[in-house]
Amino acid sequence: NMAYLVTAEPTTGLLVLVHEQAGTFVLDRNTKKSTTILFDNADLKVCTCAKIGVRIKEAGYEPEVLLACAMDDKQAWVFKYDTHNNSWHQLLRCKGPKRISCLDFSPDLCSIIAADSFGDIFHLRLSDYQLPASLLIKDGSGDQHTNATKAHAEPTLVNPEKVLLTGHFSSILCAQLCTLTPQVTLLATADRDNKVRISRYPDAFIIEQVCFGHTDMVTCLASIPCKQPTTVRVMSGSADRSIILWDALTGDQRSLADLKNTSADGLVI
Repeated sequence: NMAYLVTAEPTTGLLVLVHEQAGTFVLDRNTKKSTTILFDNADLKVCTCAKIGVRIKEAGYEPEVLLACAMDDKQAWVFKYDTHNNSWHQLLRCKGPKRISCLDFSPDLCSIIAADSFGDIFHLRLSDYQLPASLLIKDGSGDQHTNATKAHAEPTLVNPEKVLLTGHFSSILCAQLCTLTPQVTLLATADRDNKVRISRYPDAFIIEQVCFGHTDMVTCLASIPCKQPTTVRVMSGSADRSIILWDALTGDQRSLADLKNTSADGLVI
């Protein structure tokens, strides 16, 4: 059996792959080492979508790396990477009303967006998750601290309040947050109706552009860095076996790659 690529993070060189027997694992392209993700610290599961978020700290400090995964059972998990032990510690899990089709982190890693098969996109603040009392211990001064050992054995399970950002008339297949400036972030979403919608984030009711050009459903999106500080490029891959590079602010096509004559089984960008 083959392993399949779910998502990739170019800054760290981390790849998330799934295998029917091995479950979900993260491969570091730099060290050639892989780490298996243990859900609830014991189970091997095959995730249906995943996203790696990276926040670069001050010079001399290791970047903060988070991993969000979702399954067909409507549940989502968030893990944090321990660079010293080359391991992933489970931070939380939660269950949505519908099957989650895609995830992404906000630029500051303080929130995640989750789109479901019903066509809705929700906003969840990670800071809203509180550790249960069983995971807190008191020292002699009466202050509370996290019992790290027990926290790893008892993951947080909560049903947080979800803020609806926007919705589509058909199932959302992919969503991508794109940073325009430190103050302005755009949300690119795509569904089975062959189009890419560009909205403001978190004010997703403000639609900047709707990009038409694919002849089949859009299956993947990626934000492309630009040298110009106020320019955002979005790349989309479709079941029509094409890749289009868009100007997110104008909706114009910048380039088109037709892969109909290749032997590729699918697209991950």
